[in-house]
Amino acid sequence: AALVGTPRRGDDGRIRNSVVAFGPDAPADAPQRIYDKHHLVPFGEYVPFGEWLPFGGLAGGGFVEGPGPALLEAAGLRAAILICYEAIFPRYAGAAGRPDLLVNVTNDAWFDDSPGPRQHAVAAAYRAIEQGVPLVRAANTGVSLVTDARGATLKALDFGERGVVDVRRPPAFTTPPPAAAAPLAIPVGLALFGVALAAVARRRLNSPCFK
Repeated sequence: AALVGTPRRGDDGRIRNSVVAFGPDAPADAPQRIYDKHHLVPFGEYVPFGEWLPFGGLAGGGFVEGPGPALLEAAGLRAAILICYEAIFPRYAGAAGRPDLLVNVTNDAWFDDSPGPRQHAVAAAYRAIEQGVPLVRAANTGVSLVTDARGATLKALDFGERGVVDVRRPPAFTTPPPAAAAPLAIPVGLALFGVALAAVARRRLNSPCFK
């Protein structure tokens, strides 16, 4: 089976940013074989409020968002697809159910050889840690990589490096980590911890010892 990123024209004639699963076990147009990106980049993939703007040709030429997170069936695996910067949002990785594999496809060429592509790759690896499943990441110009369920990189192609990454798929954790069940628990916990620290610091600064 192969997962291929491609622009796709829907039945309504509009273009989606999609990943399609190809293989002998199911037709390519089956619903579970197509994922349409649902979190689009404003001014990159669409123009906000474009239908009300005068330059209709540009505004009407953007992508249309998909219905939401979904699992694609490929080679007997349930893959959660994260297109481009969808990989930086923890809630999307397991929103459609716990996957066997995370797949992140992206084009990071517009960042050029800067920290951007590397930061994006590190953010994607955190989704593997949170879900306890391996990650496969394919990026135009790099960084492409495969991680295990702990987020550790098994093989990678750096920015601008051409090649093929061939890795036996590592297993997922039998029991999902807590973050998989409550993706907002960690950021909310950190936010509350920060508020508590700020309150303690303010109380100490108002103490007579500091006056």
